[in-house]
Amino acid sequence: MFAQEDNDNCPIRLLKLYLSKRPSDLKNDPNSRFYLRPLVNVNVDTEVWYSHQPLGKNKLGEMMKMMANQAQQGKHLPLRYCSRNGQLQKWHS
Repeated sequence: MFAQEDNDNCPIRLLKLYLSKRPSDLKNDPNSRFYLRPLVNVNVDTEVWYSHQPLGKNKLGEMMKMMANQAQQGKHLPLRYCSRNGQLQKWHS
């Protein structure tokens, strides 16, 4: 995966933004949880957007399903994919 400087949705830029908005004590901890619960009532200028609490597996599953559905609607993808063990695998429906 490469950075796409002219793309607002560049995955590298979005990852760096996500990592920068985590609580300061988690930013440099390689053993901290990756998926954190979002804080309520934050704006673009807020320094921290996420709490120390991990995002629950049910909520994470709901979010992944919603993102997959939105991607299919926007790009009319013929296949469904799911994230499992860090790899993309075809999801047979």
